[in-house]
Amino acid sequence: MLNIVITILYPTTFTVQIFLTENVKQLLEALTLTTTNILIYNRNLLPLHDYLSTLDSRSQDILQHDLLQNMVDKSTRLVRIYYLLCIGTGIINEIATFLSSTQRLVYPAWFPFDWKNSETNYAIIHVYQFTGIIIGIVQSATSNTFPALYLAALTAHIQALAMRIRSIGSKPDKSSDENYEELITCVRDYQILTEYHLVVQNVTSYGLLLQFFATGVVTCITAVYVLFANGTLFDTLYLVLYLICVLLQILMSCYYGQELMYETSFITDAIYMCNWIEQSPQFKKILIMFMQMTQRQMVIKAGGMVVVNLSSFMSLIKSSYSLFAVLVKVT
Repeated sequence: MLNIVITILYPTTFTVQIFLTENVKQLLEALTLTTTNILIYNRNLLPLHDYLSTLDSRSQDILQHDLLQNMVDKSTRLVRIYYLLCIGTGIINEIATFLSSTQRLVYPAWFPFDWKNSETNYAIIHVYQFTGIIIGIVQSATSNTFPALYLAALTAHIQALAMRIRSIGSKPDKSSDENYEELITCVRDYQILTEYHLVVQNVTSYGLLLQFFATGVVTCITAVYVLFANGTLFDTLYLVLYLICVLLQILMSCYYGQELMYETSFITDAIYMCNWIEQSPQFKKILIMFMQMTQRQMVIKAGGMVVVNLSSFMSLIKSSYSLFAVLVKVT
């Protein structure tokens, strides 16, 4: 019932409002909310916990533990900041609604009963929209941050694997056979990381493509709305925070996508840096094959087309500005 009342009916009220707008301000505001609610949701997450459990069990060195813990702490702070920004945006919009000179809804939407001339109907709709905002924040923060979080975990485990590879052969108390077994384990772990990467690619591919598209459209519409709409200080502050939240959700994925590409480029170097000279011919044979396996960078592509990195994020900003300039000229 909650899924129908909030997830389906909530964006439906925005969509219907598009066809009932009376001026440019209402149209832009309705378009912004509709685009956000319909396009920004990601696909369902596939189970990756088995991969993470296996990889976590391999990290027995204190430095590797610290590396993974730093990733967890950094990701936790990032998610908290995103949640706080989203909640702050909702609160600012609530303040702007209460301070408005006229009775208005939190968001422009269509409802099949009169709320302008009924205090009871207005209160019911206001509570409904506020509840939808809270649930929407939780849904949005969860669906929009999980690609970045899983990319962060993948990147950290690649760094930990590189540390393990470099240390092979450096401990004099280990025999050649033990070093060989450690190398085989590293090869298998790299294969797990490759499978992990493919799962993340499949799960996030089209969701990230929709995020790129929605972010570009929402950024442009919001900028035009700020320029042409005569809102209060809290209205402007709300839109600025709202725009930051929209940009941050794709920026997180682009940042960790960039980190993933950067760290995977050093795996081959880590293999060469291990103490392979004193190892057996069988070890060296596997080593060469391992180096050939790691020649290719791990890259996340949105929709199989757009590379998820910081360069793509900057291209998105430039495209949004170009569209914004066109809309300003024709408006």
